[in-house]
Amino acid sequence: MSIPSNFRKWIAGFSALGGAMLFYPNDNNHNQSLEKQHSWITPPSFWGKWDHNWDRRHPQWLENTAVTNNETNKESHKKRSIRNKTNMKHHIILIRHGQYNTEGKTDSDQTLTNLGKEQAKAAGKRLQELELPYTLLIHSTMTRAQETAKIIEKYLKNVTVKENSILSEGLPVPPDPPINIWEPEIHVSI
Repeated sequence: MSIPSNFRKWIAGFSALGGAMLFYPNDNNHNQSLEKQHSWITPPSFWGKWDHNWDRRHPQWLENTAVTNNETNKESHKKRSIRNKTNMKHHIILIRHGQYNTEGKTDSDQTLTNLGKEQAKAAGKRLQELELPYTLLIHSTMTRAQETAKIIEKYLKNVTVKENSILSEGLPVPPDPPINIWEPEIHVSI
């Protein structure tokens, strides 16, 4: 018994459609990889991820023992982690420069205004009142930041003052997560 040619075409069409329906739901990995490659919010692969143990003082990394799943080891691990917690504290205080002359065309013209000097004095007095163990004061090379640092330095005792050009205003590296408005600053070396 022969099958009519129209019926054969219908069978071939339904077979192709059924095969495509079976294949499509199982092809998700391919689509996701393409989405990740072309995503605007996916960070570049050459950038490292955030290091939660940046100061190497996290209790989990202070011990050199392997942890297993039984209850006694969980308790001993908890005791060790409490014992291994460091007592050292870091006080990192970020202070922006005081109000400055925005009419100045160059950095040397953008000095602190009288209000900016008063703001720096108030910041210095407040830091003195906190009585924290200050050891280092780092400021940028901008004129207004240098002025602010000199005023604050008068209120702090035994503080080493350093200058760092990396702290100047601007975006020296691409932000993470990336944004599409970032453009690197142009620097010419001679």
